[in-house]
Amino acid sequence: MRGAFKVEIKIGRDRGQLALGDRACDRSGMAIGGRRLLLGLARHTTSSTHHGLFKSLAMLLGNPISVGAEDSVIHWRAAGGLEIVWGMSLYYTHLLIPRRADYKAAPGQVADFFAALVELGVTSLDSGYRITTHTEQASWAEQHRVGHDPATGETLVLKRWNADVRTIADIPSHLQALDEYDIIVAGLETPKLPVLRLDPHAVEIACCLRPEAVSSSDFHNRERFLLRDFFYWRWWFPPAQWGEPCRAIDGTGIFTNPTTGETMEVPEAGCACSWIEFRFGKFLFPRVAHTLDLLPASVVSAAERIFQVRFAQGCRWG
Repeated sequence: MRGAFKVEIKIGRDRGQLALGDRACDRSGMAIGGRRLLLGLARHTTSSTHHGLFKSLAMLLGNPISVGAEDSVIHWRAAGGLEIVWGMSLYYTHLLIPRRADYKAAPGQVADFFAALVELGVTSLDSGYRITTHTEQASWAEQHRVGHDPATGETLVLKRWNADVRTIADIPSHLQALDEYDIIVAGLETPKLPVLRLDPHAVEIACCLRPEAVSSSDFHNRERFLLRDFFYWRWWFPPAQWGEPCRAIDGTGIFTNPTTGETMEVPEAGCACSWIEFRFGKFLFPRVAHTLDLLPASVVSAAERIFQVRFAQGCRWG
């Protein structure tokens, strides 16, 4: 997940913290008397709008004494001395997923698709392309990411190699020997053809490839505790998390509506070796009703014509 949540709950001098991104919380965060429900609720009000958060808190705590928002941090003061500080950073990515889990795009097809985006007015002709892979490449720039395993505290080092490509014609030669990569181009800030109905925005488009099929589902409701969730079989047998190896039961894509929090099922969209991402900036979310078919028909048609495969649409966010 690209975003992370941090909830700080204060009652008088007592303070607890809950970090939702890595599912970690300290004992004080779990032991605040009578507020365990609030901690559970915090995990599940990750819809894209402040309105959904405020509504959920009001149902649980009553109307606030005051609410303030500044620099992506929400301050909520309720009766009884309870104060909540809610910091967030949310990103939305729209997905084009082949309806064949074993499908892998050819390097020439990737280049042709980027050329089609230029013709449609989504990207410009002089846009640069960045390729990222975890397979060592002798002449590419090496980059390290250092992190810590939350369970063991062990230091983890993730290596990857980057290459910048100036022209579409040079893309196939860079991708030819790779079986795992992301190739990204920045879209126009005011495109002739917006890929989603949002205010003027910057979008990154990425074509992604993995050697084996991975899960393309993004299911947020693993820990829902509403009564109706007990009758939904995916509550008991959730799909593999995004990017994890696929299983036999993961053929249907399971996504969470970022507007309503409801679960959405998309046939033949649960696993992929190759897919296309439309990545949006912080807090840029579309309004989603009852379908994830949000992209312009011309973009989808271009993808199906060039890649010679049918596509479904999905999303991931956080």
